[in-house]
Parts: sequence; structure tokens; C-alpha cells
Amino acid sequence: MAGNGRFRVELLDPEGALEGLLLSDGQQVTEWSRADNAWTRYGAAESPRARPRMGLLVMQPFALAHAESWVGKDSALCSSLRQVIQKARHVRVSDEVVDGRRCKVLRLRARHSDPPLSANIEYAFFFDADSHLLLERREVLEARVLRLLSAGTQERKTIYRNLHVNVALSADTFTFNPPEGSSFIAPDDPRFRANTPVGQPAPDLELPDIDGRVVRLAKYTGERAILLSFWSTACAPCLREMPVLCRLHEEFGDKGLAVVGVSLGDRRDKLTKFLKHRPLPFLVLHDANSKAEKAFFVRGIPHTVLIDKKGIVVRVWHGWSGEEQEKEIRDELAKLGIARLNEPGSPGREAPARRRSPGANP
Repeated sequence: MAGNGRFRVELLDPEGALEGLLLSDGQQVTEWSRADNAWTRYGAAESPRARPRMGLLVMQPFALAHAESWVGKDSALCSSLRQVIQKARHVRVSDEVVDGRRCKVLRLRARHSDPPLSANIEYAFFFDADSHLLLERREVLEARVLRLLSAGTQERKTIYRNLHVNVALSADTFTFNPPEGSSFIAPDDPRFRANTPVGQPAPDLELPDIDGRVVRLAKYTGERAILLSFWSTACAPCLREMPVLCRLHEEFGDKGLAVVGVSLGDRRDKLTKFLKHRPLPFLVLHDANSKAEKAFFVRGIPHTVLIDKKGIVVRVWHGWSGEEQEKEIRDELAKLGIARLNEPGSPGREAPARRRSPGANP
């Protein structure tokens, strides 16, 4: 999309029926969803949505030669190969058959350590032995905290089918004809917003805490600013952010700041077990039905939102960048009169383990 190129991406259901469509003729991008039988169109260089990330992450020295044969040695694909290969601790290549096709299989194992978090990552990539194209990718991430508690395991399997290189395509491939009965949605419709709207009132939410009691965020309006963090027990960057959130709660909890964590993707029993072994001193809510996730346009975690005492979104952070991000949060709190500029705090210092504060998770 950044280069105004032509592309067509089809989302199919298990029976092969078209579920969704994303295509560009080089000038305009069109999106269609079967669920609502609705479509929208916007300029290729002016996407109101998060840009699609359609890259194949493939790794291993022997794969570099395969990738170079059809995308070029200086492509982003080959760069990804080199970066992951350098980090891998164990590399193994074998021959296997997948769906009747001979494959070269690459398996990588890597370990990440950033106290209090450690993680083991395993990759498996299945390349067609003849075409050298990637057929399947499997990933397993296991994270641990303080060597005491398994923070969770994530598994993902991606299957690539009907891949062809340098195929001649007709102009109709990039032309969209709205299905009968479909409706057009303007590209500036709120449902297409990619980010939490800074400068706008924050969505009001009612979510249960880990004890099942419903908490409404609007109760803080007029009294406290809110630092809202969307996270998961199996999210490595989220767990690195946690000591900072604890520190901010400790320093500013009685100065007009409410730190609130919203758990995404965790079962209630898993979240409860996690907090039992590693209690957090601030309020933790459970978003079982993705209500908050949708309301705040969360596209990845951690996703941290600062809301002022009037209920207006002040700033949004995507991901976790360590000391730099903590400093940015403190600077924003200073602008709200909660912290002082250059206030003594120690960004980057790990907060000590704490017992649950009285009143936590009310």
C-alpha cells in the first residue's frame, strides 16, 4: 500500500467461500466483508486503517538461497532471515512430506532473557523442495516469570497454499464489483478507526475484576486520571511493562492517578492463578468478550492509554520501549499536574516484588 502497488487478498472460510476481500488497483484500495455484505474504498496512500502487514517470515541459511531466487537478496524477506538466524541457538534441517509434497523443514530454537522474564521460542518452517516456496509455519512461545510461574504458552500455525510466482494477471483481477445487496460504508466511518482517538472522550467501560465485581471507568471522571494498560499473561513485552506500572501506582496512586490493567485473551482461571503467584497492586479487569479491546481499537499488546481527569484521551503507546516510554509517561503525568518534571523516579529500575495492596482489585 505504501508504494501504491496493485494487490488482491482474499479471505476464505474452511469451505473455500469468499469471506473477505482487500484489493488495490494502484490508486484506490477496496475492502469488502461478507459478514455485513458491506464495502469501503479509499485512496491507496491515505489508508484510514492500520496498514496490512503481509510478509512471510522465513528463516535459515539454506532458505536464503531459496528466497533470493524469487524476491531478491536485498528484500525485507531476506533481511528477516538473517536477523532471526543470528539470534537462533539451535538450527536443524530435515526432509519431510506435507500433504503429499516433499519439503525441506527448518527448525529453530531461541531463548530470550530479560529479567524477570524469560522465554523459549521454537519455529518450524516447511519449504516446498521443488519450488522453494513456504508452505507452512509453526511457532511456539513459552514464557516464564521469575523462574517460578509459567506465564503461558502460545502456539500458532500458518498455512500457505496456491502460491505462484510471476503469474500473468488480467486487469479484472484488481477490479471490484459490489455483490448484490451490499452497502457502501464511508472510509471515515468510526468503525474503521485504527487507533484510540487522542483528544476525544475515552469510551466508557464496564468490566468485571478478577472477583467478578463490575467496575465502571467513568467513576474516576473528575477525580483521577487513568493509565489504562491492555495486556496478557502470555505477552512478553506486557510483563516487562508491569514493574513500571507497579512503580507508577506506588508513586502516584494517592496523587490523582489510577493505574488499571485490562487482561485480554486470558481465561479467568488462568488470570487468577497468575495474580495469585504474582499479585499486582493496581486494579485488574478481565475483558472476556473483547468489549474493551474493540472500544479502544487495540491492535496489539501492550497497548497503554492515558486518560485525563475529564475523561479525555491524552496519549496512546503501542508496545513497550522500556525507559524511554516510562519517561514519556512521567512527562505526560507532569503536564496533568500529577507528577513533577524530572521528578526523582528511577526509570529502568525493576520494582521489588510486593504483596497485594489493601483495596487492590476492588
